[in-house]
Amino acid sequence: MYENNPEGDIRVEGGVAAWFDNFWYHHKWKTIGALFLAFVLIVCITQCARKEKIDAVVMYAGPYLYTSNETLTVKKELDAVMPSDLNGDGEKIVGLVTYQIMTDEQLEAYKKKLQSYEGQKVTVDTSYFTSQSQNCNSYLLTGECAILLIDESLFQKLKEADRIRKLDEIFPTLPSSAIDEYGLDFTKTALAKNSEQLGKLPAGTVLCLLRPYVMGNVSNKTTYAQITQMFVAMAKD
Repeated sequence: MYENNPEGDIRVEGGVAAWFDNFWYHHKWKTIGALFLAFVLIVCITQCARKEKIDAVVMYAGPYLYTSNETLTVKKELDAVMPSDLNGDGEKIVGLVTYQIMTDEQLEAYKKKLQSYEGQKVTVDTSYFTSQSQNCNSYLLTGECAILLIDESLFQKLKEADRIRKLDEIFPTLPSSAIDEYGLDFTKTALAKNSEQLGKLPAGTVLCLLRPYVMGNVSNKTTYAQITQMFVAMAKD
């Protein structure tokens, strides 16, 4: 039973059940909110604990578009070439980020190819490629990735912006696949020649390494050194 005391508080009589009934009456929504918040925190913590810890990230940006199944195979091919467990968590895991970007010339060739399949004029949504290019440029500013497999047009832009590391800072002798002092012809590497899906990347795909950045993973010296090891493994003749 409830009894009002002189101070205005509620005195509960009738044992634990009555106390709980009174508590629930006055604090029901606070309790529900606290329990919901606790549930969300538990789920988030569990997901973070289960999240794959990526050793290195490789970005592909070019005209080729991998299917979902092909992307899984590419990741396995990259996992296999990783020289060691770089972050020391017991697993070798490479992250893969892809963007389908095309030059005007590549886009025209793409349209003609589609028209040959359809037998009639085909309209291509160019806004998709514009969006992909913008997203790619934004991602390059995050500092989350340094190993790039990119179309030669993007390679030239990054080189002009002084974003790419010189090969002689990494290799005592330039690999035979080097196209200049900054990039490698990926199609001539052992990785491309011996991989089912990575071998599908077209001529003009350049393998290069970004310079350390002011933010993101590549701003950490230890992490960047580990990423460089992966780059060297991918560049083998």
